[in-house]
Amino acid sequence: MCSGLLRMKSPCTDSNDATCVCNYSYYLNTISQQCEHCTKCPEGQGMLYSCEFDHDTVCEECEEDT
Repeated sequence: MCSGLLRMKSPCTDSNDATCVCNYSYYLNTISQQCEHCTKCPEGQGMLYSCEFDHDTVCEECEEDT
C-alpha cells in the first residue's frame, strides 16, 4: 500500500508487487530519494517540460516580447 506523498501506479498482482510513485504535483528527487513539490517556473520563464512523477519541471527563458 502506498502512503504519505505516494500514490499507486499499479496494483499488486500474483506475480508483481504494487508500484508506488510520487503524488501529482510532486516528483522523486533522485538524490534525496524523496518526493518533492514540483517547481513552478518564475516570471520570465516558461515550462519546457512539465513535472512528472520521475522528474521536476524544466523551465526555459521566454523569448523577448512574448
